[in-house]
Amino acid sequence: RLSLVGSEMCIRDSRYTDSRSQKEEQKLFEDKTTPGVNFEKYDEIPVEVSGVAGEPIPPNIESFTDVKIHPEIQANIEKCKYTRPTPVQKHALPIVIAGKDLMACAQTGSE
Repeated sequence: RLSLVGSEMCIRDSRYTDSRSQKEEQKLFEDKTTPGVNFEKYDEIPVEVSGVAGEPIPPNIESFTDVKIHPEIQANIEKCKYTRPTPVQKHALPIVIAGKDLMACAQTGSE
């Protein structure tokens, strides 16, 4: 199972539960002291959301705890120490969880 969160990947594959993979997982997350990006700086980035006429668009979220996410994905978010979703994640997660199609585009920050 693979979850992509922000600009980093957090990996957990439930097929591999031996002690070696658990040690590798611990090592992957033990040196993670900060998420690397201060997403609070991105709160003012405008996000445009549109949908099919007449269909409601789910409201955006402010925290990963505002939506029900699979426990393994939630655990990886916590291990990565992400506390705030990016602007795209704030709007995209509720749309995807509602079973709607989604196209998203965001600046990556790379030059």
